[in-house]
Amino acid sequence: ANPLRQMATPMAAHLAPSGLVILSGLLPHQARGVIAAYRARGLVLSVAFGYVLEWGFISYLYEREHLQQVLMTYGLILVFEDLRPRGRIPE
Repeated sequence: ANPLRQMATPMAAHLAPSGLVILSGLLPHQARGVIAAYRARGLVLSVAFGYVLEWGFISYLYEREHLQQVLMTYGLILVFEDLRPRGRIPE
């Protein structure tokens, strides 16, 4: 969890105004500290969604080969990119 806390400042600096960050691999006892680090930098996290995503999708990837993990993660990014509201981010 410490690397995720350390990435909060650079992440906030490089993220587009309506950008999306997906954090994964947090254990329940680590979540509070990571959430506090990102909130302190003005980022809002959807914790409940994150837990559901971790439980329902990401944990499934742990048992797969590395290439499958990369491809499925990229696919998930494409899905989120498509779901994001249109017209809010300048191209």
